[in-house]
Amino acid sequence: MRKVGVIGPEDSVKRILAANQRFTPPLQLIPLIYEDIEQAPHLIKENLTHIDGWLFSGPAPYLKAVQQIKDLDNVVYCSFSGAGLYRCFLQIANIQKFVLDGLSIDIPENENLREAIEDLGIPLNESYINSYGADCNAERLVDFHLTLWKSGKTKAAISSLGAVYKALGALGVPVYRNTVTTASIREALQVLSERLTTAYFKSTQVGFQIIEIGNYDQLIEKTNSPYELQFVELNIKKDLLGHAEKLSAYLLEKGHGVYELFSSRGTIELELPALRSVIRKISSDIDIQMHVGIGFGNTVASAHSNASRAILHAKKGSAEKIIIIQEDGIVVEVADQSGELSYLDHSDDLCLLNKLHEAKVSVRTYKRILATVNHRGWDSFTSSQLAEELSSSERNIRRIITGLCEVNLIESAGEGYTCARGRPSRLYRFSPETVVPHTGK
Repeated sequence: MRKVGVIGPEDSVKRILAANQRFTPPLQLIPLIYEDIEQAPHLIKENLTHIDGWLFSGPAPYLKAVQQIKDLDNVVYCSFSGAGLYRCFLQIANIQKFVLDGLSIDIPENENLREAIEDLGIPLNESYINSYGADCNAERLVDFHLTLWKSGKTKAAISSLGAVYKALGALGVPVYRNTVTTASIREALQVLSERLTTAYFKSTQVGFQIIEIGNYDQLIEKTNSPYELQFVELNIKKDLLGHAEKLSAYLLEKGHGVYELFSSRGTIELELPALRSVIRKISSDIDIQMHVGIGFGNTVASAHSNASRAILHAKKGSAEKIIIIQEDGIVVEVADQSGELSYLDHSDDLCLLNKLHEAKVSVRTYKRILATVNHRGWDSFTSSQLAEELSSSERNIRRIITGLCEVNLIESAGEGYTCARGRPSRLYRFSPETVVPHTGK
């Protein structure tokens, strides 16, 4: 059973543990309790190596600590809902005999609690709301509530942070705790359970790697004799055997500078940084670019088929990168400096296919351009920018852009300067009607 770290203050973590006992099947929860929210990132660091998923008691610890986690697929937090806030309003009406007048409220950002207040249809007269994000600070929030109450501007406080609730209570301020509901906890447990199940099946998929010397004939020319060539190949094989050992994989030498390994998807993904280091070392040693294609699939045959497609993609362009083709056909380009770029290299959109055929541009090229623009967050771009990103000549990129402009997939966006000196460059952007997500069809 996979282990889930539960991050939060003691009372919130206890509620999550209690809800998990009624959850079927229960998750293996590891309570990681903090007294101060600033401790949340340290709890992540200390337990990162042996925890498979993370459940935060609310958005505050999530925002505070989430940057410590690289893979967010198995990370969930319990969300606030209007129900918790309404409970506080009822408690105030019952205990202090007033309704929604003179309140100070702290709420996390992006939790739609302002909408919940508006949905009541009752105005919050002379009330004050403080929204916090990743920079939330308990002392500042205490000061926010305390100052308003001492000045007579408020009659009570509502806090979404346990530390603020306790501090205000100790200072004699009438304070009420806004907590996540049991239904929200159950929903978070359900989402996390589904994600962990998905991650398990993905990790047990087959992964196939094809590693190839970019120009084997060049390597032959560089060596002075067949024996020297064999020594070079033995050193390459030694480096790859070290990588294979980490994967618990079998290394198969196919000849002419081609090597194959297969292992589980989870292990291959985990060792991608190590693979990049090995490839960089081999490329440096032989002064020839290496190509890597990785395929994932539910069977060895499908994984090998995807790896064969991936190695063909890797051979295109001048930049050294690792190409992965997943079981769903999504292509992932892994490069050191630009991060990961994901796209589908095919489409079933007949209108798009007809336009690309007319423009004489392949689906893969179009999807790579679209994914690059999305990845970089560009509103507009130049041909030189695309050429650099796609490791292509500017002349070729201009030809592609011209074709896409002729079929209205890309349009002119005026001119702009990309450097301090020189003539302005022509800018382009995707046409407004071209709405295709980077992994879409």
